Amino acid sequence: MKPSCLIAGLLAVTPLANAERVELLNSDTLTGTITSMTGDTTTLKSPISLSPLEINSSNIKRITFPDTPQRKSPHTEIITLVNGDLLPCSVTAMDKDKINFSTSYAGDFTVTTENIHSLSFGVSKEKILYSGGDPISDWHSSKGTWTLRDGVYNAKKIGYIARKLDLPKNIRIRFDLAWRDTPNFAFRFCADHNSATTKQDSYELTFNSAGMRISRYEGTHDVVTLTTIGLKPNTVKNNKVSIDLRIDRSKGSITLYLNDHKVDTYFDSFKPTRGNFIIFNTRSNNSSACTLSNISVSELGKGASSRAISKKNPIKSDFFLDNEGNRITGNLVSITVNQDKSRTLQFKPEHASKPLMIPGHRISALYFAEGKHDTEFPKSNFTLHLAHYGSLQLDQPQLANNKVIIRHPILGHCAIDTNVISSITQRENPAKK
Repeated sequence: MKPSCLIAGLLAVTPLANAERVELLNSDTLTGTITSMTGDTTTLKSPISLSPLEINSSNIKRITFPDTPQRKSPHTEIITLVNGDLLPCSVTAMDKDKINFSTSYAGDFTVTTENIHSLSFGVSKEKILYSGGDPISDWHSSKGTWTLRDGVYNAKKIGYIARKLDLPKNIRIRFDLAWRDTPNFAFRFCADHNSATTKQDSYELTFNSAGMRISRYEGTHDVVTLTTIGLKPNTVKNNKVSIDLRIDRSKGSITLYLNDHKVDTYFDSFKPTRGNFIIFNTRSNNSSACTLSNISVSELGKGASSRAISKKNPIKSDFFLDNEGNRITGNLVSITVNQDKSRTLQFKPEHASKPLMIPGHRISALYFAEGKHDTEFPKSNFTLHLAHYGSLQLDQPQLANNKVIIRHPILGHCAIDTNVISSITQRENPAKK
């Protein structure tokens, strides 16, 4: 970094409204307007300097873009590419070989199905309230040793992180939990305050050697168990589970999905919870207690179906999940867009003589067989996070005319409007060029 940036690191800078915030690897923070960005240099116009600051791009940890009214997504689907990128989009045409889709932020694309892992439907019915990956210091409170690397929170020994949100009546909370040894993990939600252990009005999901349990605290009264699930950590493949909770506070109901499969719906008879805290708590003294990733909290609108955002799992055949979590295996034939913009899926189940014609609103997610996408893509140094959900990996990003310009390994040339970008983050130990 040039000398002018070293001076900036010594000054206390008040964040500016409607300005970019640049966080450096040494924890210095600069606020201003990014006028250009190349693979090597990022230029920032800042009130602390008479001339623009030139920053070595390899020294940037995160760029956060200001909030804008354009951040609401108009899209109804999300495509997950085989490299893990998530693209909110609107599918315009599709057959067994390719998908045509449009995006409000980067234009139109055609991608072969061999480069697509899955397609999720109905996501516009969810309003994203929070997506994880921000620094521990941005949480309401924390205790213990927590680190953040490549968007993954790692907890060592006993500790917690707590965040206060404006939680609605209908909530969806998702996260991936992984562990090396036997976990002793608890997640509190709809909690009155940030305490990880004391009794308070809240729900709590625990997972340890005894299995998984969902409980309800009513104020400071004794805990009531809503369900016990005989899932033992030592029986879980790869020591990782995707947890998906759908909460209707007015009905006192919780629907649990594990690894995109519906387990059941559970009810309590107490008054609706009113708390707004979520608390992740590890209660193990192991040096590598657990990791958390893909944290997302969203509001389920009225009538919103239980739609799963797919994760990459080993799969051998095409299959889809319906709104009830049922899985149908077979082969995709086509997807057509009707005059009223609704979708119809033509799908041939493995043991059926004729294809099924299925209305799109009945489909939660469509997965493509792993054999169709065996290309290995190297992990990129930077990740671009869209404000309304979604992310793209990128190398050598450039910024010009309020657009981030990249060359994507699957999509090709992309120019993404900055008003839909939440942040750009660099890996903690980026690959050397």
